[in-house]
Amino acid sequence: MQALVESSETQRSARLRRSLRRTNAWIVGVYAYETFLLIGFWAIGLISSRITLTFALAALVMPIVMTWAHLTGRSARFKDPTLFVPQYMVAIVMALCLAFVAPQIAFQPFATLFGATAFAFLAPGKRSFYICWGLPFFGAALVIYLVGPRLSMPTATPEARMLTWFVIVGVLARWMGIAKFARGAKARINRKNHELKQALERIEFLANRDELTRLANRRSVMRWLEAQMELSTRTAQPLCVALMDIDYFKQINDDFGHLTGDEVLRAFADVAASTMRATDCLGRYGGEEFLIVLPSTTAQAARDPLERLREKIASRDWSSIEPKLRVTVTVGATTFRPRESMQELLKRADTALYLGKKLGRDRVLVDETE
Repeated sequence: MQALVESSETQRSARLRRSLRRTNAWIVGVYAYETFLLIGFWAIGLISSRITLTFALAALVMPIVMTWAHLTGRSARFKDPTLFVPQYMVAIVMALCLAFVAPQIAFQPFATLFGATAFAFLAPGKRSFYICWGLPFFGAALVIYLVGPRLSMPTATPEARMLTWFVIVGVLARWMGIAKFARGAKARINRKNHELKQALERIEFLANRDELTRLANRRSVMRWLEAQMELSTRTAQPLCVALMDIDYFKQINDDFGHLTGDEVLRAFADVAASTMRATDCLGRYGGEEFLIVLPSTTAQAARDPLERLREKIASRDWSSIEPKLRVTVTVGATTFRPRESMQELLKRADTALYLGKKLGRDRVLVDETE
């Protein structure tokens, strides 16, 4: 158990490291692109070298600090080891400061602001979620209030227009990244939902089916019988119940082994299931004994289909399992009487089965008592 826990923790740490590497690579790429744009604006004389250098240094320091925090394990001390909120807030503050000190190219930092806020949905908690949205909301309002008349989109020259187009390309690239992330998350969710659905179907199957024969298990067939008894009482429709037992099954186990016995049970279940009507319910009652519920049928009317089933079992070639193997069944059937309990009904079917065995087995005996 301890080994499983340690293995799970190791896998979780490995996934976190891979995620952090991808995130850091993304952040470095974004800052590099923003620095490239600022160098371009400086080259055409729209901003000073001091602004460009300051932003470039900040863009360099931020990934270095975050990488150091992850490599030294210091980030693991925080509730959110990815340190998303600090990184996000630094990016927003850098964009707002750039818009404030260089309003003549404000379109670029505000575009960066729009691109960064798109990731606010990754905030780890409700409080941090509101902080991530509140900071750019009020920060942008403050910058617009302070330097509003000087805010502009640089389009005066062909070079400026080209750089402005590059700004738009950068924003669109981030949104494409988000869209790709969302599609990947949706695909993972769909895959997990499919796996969960399969697991639930498997659990439901195991809860209602006998694992060996794949027939309804005792609980399931008894639940079905109870429902059919209630329906028969309300509608006055007949209901037949039959108990079926594989003859000398203990001797089959003793002579050929339990694995052969299991093969016999599986083969018998296949034959019986293919012979019964779609409206009938066949389930494993216990061991080598099976319960058949036949709605809208009296025991007398069920005699013929039960005889066909008995004959099909007796005439089957069982040599594929064991050369000298022969399998027969004995069946006891009875008709449900209104207001009788399930125990009384099953007892009469069991009595008919017992009499069938006493008379020589390999037969169908119908309880004809009223």
